[in-house]
Amino acid sequence: MEATPATADYEQIRAGLPTGSPDAHDLDSPQIELAFARLAIDHPETVTPGPTTTARAPRILRARSRSRRSIGSLLAQLVTEPVTEVRITPARVGRKTLMCVMLIGAGRREIPLPKGGAEQLSRSLKTALPKANWRVAQNYNTDTGALVPHVFAIPTCLQDGDR
Repeated sequence: MEATPATADYEQIRAGLPTGSPDAHDLDSPQIELAFARLAIDHPETVTPGPTTTARAPRILRARSRSRRSIGSLLAQLVTEPVTEVRITPARVGRKTLMCVMLIGAGRREIPLPKGGAEQLSRSLKTALPKANWRVAQNYNTDTGALVPHVFAIPTCLQDGDR
């Protein structure tokens, strides 16, 4: 079986960025947010533990109407395209936990966030849904206000320790 690529760590990502100023490695930069989001997408098993085939259905939390409107308003301020889903994934960097935010639009296409947008959205979602488990990746449906853990299927060949 072919080996999976090694998981990139923060230093590898940081070292790959341009170093024009002392702020070049600001953790709020779109490049870092995008790199962590891609890391979470490419290697979800290292970010969020995968369910087994006998796992329970995820617990669904719903934001109240007022919170949904507030989040919708914030999304409209940040991006011009309609957003169908917000995926928020925690990533450890040293002793800090950063929240990587990815916006998904029509056709499951990623919508880029402006600088600072990830922090605003993660704060807004955490305020709207304080009972959520923010230690795992979550998907927020902008139409229904539903928040569910981001669950992905593990291929059969990778189950039962065959890696």
